[in-house]
Amino acid sequence: MKTSLRSICVFAIFAIIFCGCQTAPAPLSESEKEEIIKEVRAAFDKTTLAVNTHDADQILDFCWNDNDYLYAADGTLDKGWDANYKAASSIHSNPNNQSFTIHYDEIIIKVLKRDAVMLVGKGAFNDILTVAGPKSVGMVVTFLIEKIDEKWVVTIGHESAAETLLIL
Repeated sequence: MKTSLRSICVFAIFAIIFCGCQTAPAPLSESEKEEIIKEVRAAFDKTTLAVNTHDADQILDFCWNDNDYLYAADGTLDKGWDANYKAASSIHSNPNNQSFTIHYDEIIIKVLKRDAVMLVGKGAFNDILTVAGPKSVGMVVTFLIEKIDEKWVVTIGHESAAETLLIL
């Protein structure tokens, strides 16, 4: 009886260990990381062009269409894609905001895993309205970008400027 109970316990322990353990995914090779960075950069560059042409629909195509989407900027936090759509459409459809563009001096993309990267960008808003009138203002962005349904999208974003902007 003791041998049988011991065998059952040993079997149960091994079953828990082997069935409960998942194999970790293989680490990404440098070429895989480079390909991911290339894909994300292409999507990001397309979105930058959309910002510079004030095409809100194209901008938002790079944003996760989900209630869990988050975007922080100018002291506000937009929760959900609908809130972000409302904010972006309002900003980019207003004729008073049509003169500004953005450019990036530096973009760093860190691959976190096969379907997630962190992008940090440093650049400037050009010809943006400020208290002192239109001018260039330094800015930074931080985006968690994930591959969802085979598409790279921002799931959490943050943007900050070196001065108070008069986005109307």
